[in-house]
Parts: sequence; structure tokens; C-alpha cells
Amino acid sequence: MALLELRGVSKRYRQGIHDVVALDGADVDVDAGEFVAVVGPSGSGKSTLLHLAGGLDQPDTGTVALADRDLAAMSVADRARLRRREIGFVFQFFHLIPTLTVAENVELPLLLDRNRGRDGVVAALLGRLGIGHRAAHRPGELSGGEMQRAAIARALVAGPSILLADEPTGNLDRATGEVILDVLAEAVSDAGCALVVVTHDERAAARAARVLHLTDGRLAERPAPEPRPRRARS
Repeated sequence: MALLELRGVSKRYRQGIHDVVALDGADVDVDAGEFVAVVGPSGSGKSTLLHLAGGLDQPDTGTVALADRDLAAMSVADRARLRRREIGFVFQFFHLIPTLTVAENVELPLLLDRNRGRDGVVAALLGRLGIGHRAAHRPGELSGGEMQRAAIARALVAGPSILLADEPTGNLDRATGEVILDVLAEAVSDAGCALVVVTHDERAAARAARVLHLTDGRLAERPAPEPRPRRARS
């Protein structure tokens, strides 16, 4: 049984006098510990797919289930609890709270779940991601790569079963993006959780075990692209 299952999922949005089809009968399975990339042009429905998978939105038709639990059948409070405990989110623009320190941002999911007294977990995670020395700094004092590392730490702190990443390298330069892909892949491997990345970045897609292409709301699976060899420095 797959960890994450989408069956016949459709989602439309009203835009003026027209309906825009974001997803059209999508079927997706993601196994525990699997790395899946979803690629497609802007406006193809990638972010919608991720929001539905994470219970941030509800489908018009079809079902979304995590560990055999139908998200639509859960109460709002139960879905929120599931997100805090089982799902980690990483976004392109980090979404760190500027008035909190890095450590406080990372600890926030635990506090919201009334899971206090885990300072050691936060410190260990920041150290593992290479930003332990930034724990007392605020996001405005960090580089883009450091902010994304903090966001990854926050996504992992509660020990989720799946991580959902929306363009995690989209706001970073190429070199920093490569480092963040390394950090993200290593972090989820250490944590043993599944990873779903929606991306325009072929470097990110090349690291996935499976690649799903989304066009006009429809999904098709294709082999993962071969990573391009890095040019040797002279």
C-alpha cells in the first residue's frame, strides 16, 4: 500500500467567467521513502497537486489519502494535526517568520502541537544541516541558502512521513541550488521519509526515482532524466 494515494483527483478554479482546470483525474502513488519529482510548465497545476497532497486544499472530485486516511473525511482540526505531525512543507520563498530566530522558527511546529522540551532535537537538526551557528540569528541575517536550510529543518523537526517541496531551488542561484538539493536529499534519506518535489529545475528532477510530467492538468510518468555531467574546472 502506498503512503500517499491520489485517485481520480480533479480541481478547477474560477477565473473571471471561465473555469481553469488545474488537475483532471490525476492518479498518484508515492511509497514510503520514495523521491518523486513533478515537472511541468507554469500554470500546469503543480502547486495545486502539492496543496491537495498536503491537505491544504480539497479536490472537487476524487480522493487523497495519506497512510490510508482519506483527508477529505477528516475534520479541519484533524487535518491540521496530521499536517503538523506527518507532513513537512518546504516552499520557494522559505516562509520563515522574520521576528523569530532560526531555532524558534524550526521549533514552531512542535510548539503548535504542544510538544515542548525538544530544544535538543532542534539544535541537533540545525547542526546536521550545517547552520547550528545561525540558531540565534533572524531570517533577515541569513543568506538564501541558509534560509532554505532553516526551512528544511522546520519541515523535518516533527519527524514527518512525507516532505512536500514546492520549487525548493527556485529562489536560489545555481550553485546554492545544487547545495540545497544535496542537503534536501541527504536530510530526507536520514529521516527515512518520502519526498515529493514540484519543480522547473531539471537538476532536481534528475535526482528523483520517478518523474511525473503535468500538462493541462493531466499526469504522465516518464523516466527520470539523466543528470548532466558537471564541467571540470580548468
